[in-house]
Amino acid sequence: MKKITYNNIGIDVYKHTCKNGLDVYLVPDKRVRSFFATLNVKYGSDILKFKLNDKIIKIPVGSAHFLEHKMFEQENGITPFDFYSSLGIECNASTNNKKTDYIFSGSSSFYESLEYLLDYVQAPYFTDENVLKEKGIIKQEILMYEDDPGQKLYDCSLYNTYFKNPVKYSVGGKVSDIMKITKEDLYNIYNAFYQPKNMFLVVTGNIDVKKTIKLIEENQGKKKFDDNKVEIIDEEEPIEVKNRYEEILDNVAISKFAINIKIRVKELKENVPIYSRYLSFFLETVLGTTSKLKEELTNKGLITYNLSSEIVEAGDYSSIVIMGETDKYEETIQYIMDALKNQKFSQKEFDLNKKLLKSHYVYTSDSIYSINSFIVGQIIIRGKINEKVYLDVDKMNKVEYNYVMSQVDFNNYGVVVIKPKTKK
Repeated sequence: MKKITYNNIGIDVYKHTCKNGLDVYLVPDKRVRSFFATLNVKYGSDILKFKLNDKIIKIPVGSAHFLEHKMFEQENGITPFDFYSSLGIECNASTNNKKTDYIFSGSSSFYESLEYLLDYVQAPYFTDENVLKEKGIIKQEILMYEDDPGQKLYDCSLYNTYFKNPVKYSVGGKVSDIMKITKEDLYNIYNAFYQPKNMFLVVTGNIDVKKTIKLIEENQGKKKFDDNKVEIIDEEEPIEVKNRYEEILDNVAISKFAINIKIRVKELKENVPIYSRYLSFFLETVLGTTSKLKEELTNKGLITYNLSSEIVEAGDYSSIVIMGETDKYEETIQYIMDALKNQKFSQKEFDLNKKLLKSHYVYTSDSIYSINSFIVGQIIIRGKINEKVYLDVDKMNKVEYNYVMSQVDFNNYGVVVIKPKTKK
């Protein structure tokens, strides 16, 4: 076991690697009564093609999310929801393009809950019948998301930006996708990625470190896992945006728009691993709630509320996705793009963003949920935790920032607009 202390944040992490390769990260906090645990799989919707023991496997879009649902079906008929509810424990799961998480939280019955988490996630039960039943359930979930204009706008923006990168597809897929999923697909995914060496456990809150590690080791020691050889197969992605513009008619009162700027980051990752922080600095300065652009757009009556922005990582590429709502979308989009291209980032603004980032890290340390999410994010994005993350902020500089921004082609973007079906 290794103790890792985040500098200047006051977070102590105890890392332990089990004999089977499962990494465990524990953050004890006796100041609280509760605990929060996430069993994380380094597998999300971005993986659609891989080699399993020299056999090439292709799976339908939406399979990662479908598998997450099916892990809650147990052979004995008792679901994790039933089990945890009987203990007064909350449980859930989530899937995104990079990972799948299985979660529980509460303030009692921790060890019983932890053992059950490890057992049900490591005991798949897929049949033709229960896979067919799940298709009907997930179909309704997908149709609900497809009725949400904001979700539709976001999904269409990514779909129109990328040619082959799986990030172009929504995590849940379309109804036509999930209808293709078989139990064999699910077992192939499970055997490839739901293995201890490709998973990690993060527990934060009121726990005993030694007792927790002992329980995990004993639990894992009773199980046998195949040592499968797995290779992810990526498709080559062109640099340009696939579709520059699309208009969609929908049941909205005010038009909504999304701008997606496509950036090749393969070289950036090698030269400036924290490039996304610089992009975040840029977006906060240009589009943040206190930005000059936001004030100008509001005063001109071009936006109805704050703009939203997000950085989406997609392998060798990243996207800056900007979304807003306005009836004057052509003028607004042009105004935003001009501001992005002509933004001058002063040293004062740069230093302010560094202070804000440090404050964010300190704020994170006040919540067992934020700490857990923070650690999971570091492992998924960077492959490991970085205890010097606070100190590294001081090393951020305008030279690196200017280099990162020089790699952004603000002419390489696409736009999606959702317009009202009828004008009143």
